[in-house]
Amino acid sequence: MHAKFMLGFAAFLCTRGLPIHRRRPRPLGSSEPSWSDGVNQLRHPLARPLPASAGIADPPARRTAAIAGPDSSRRLHEMNGFSAVGVALVQGGFYVVTGVWALVDLDTFMAVTGPKTDHWLVKTVGALVTVIGIVLLSAGWRRRVTRDVLLLGIGAALSLATIDVVYASAGRISRIYLLDAVVEGGLAVAWMLAKRRR
Repeated sequence: MHAKFMLGFAAFLCTRGLPIHRRRPRPLGSSEPSWSDGVNQLRHPLARPLPASAGIADPPARRTAAIAGPDSSRRLHEMNGFSAVGVALVQGGFYVVTGVWALVDLDTFMAVTGPKTDHWLVKTVGALVTVIGIVLLSAGWRRRVTRDVLLLGIGAALSLATIDVVYASAGRISRIYLLDAVVEGGLAVAWMLAKRRR
């Protein structure tokens, strides 16, 4: 009796079968993949992946990058406007001229700026100012004035202006450095205006 019941139940399963997922028909001419396509991809790991042109939307980040273009990140971090480039070229040229002057002809440099006790210190400052000027000139020439270049230009100008004012007011250096402080302050203001107009 038990064997007959098992055979009958097995025959019932064979006739009814298990529920099978049927693919939902897609509209004619539509290239958009249906939900069943994704299920079939999971059921058949050896099946070919869907092509990129099948209509599946890209992630939002990829779509944004495709719309903005490859130069969008570069434009966000660079100031290629004429003002920023001009300030970089002017400050870089000024620094290179004054720095090389202190390195090449210290006598005429001290004749204009006053006598110096530590000649090695004058040459050290001249070398550092020359390097800063070369960096600014390079950035301005290539029209790639980044925020780092902006920080370098403003920082160097404000540092030299502060030293000029403090030590010239105390009588430790010639008052001709007050004129340099005015120039340095003008360069810092020019950088700030260029930052707003980028």
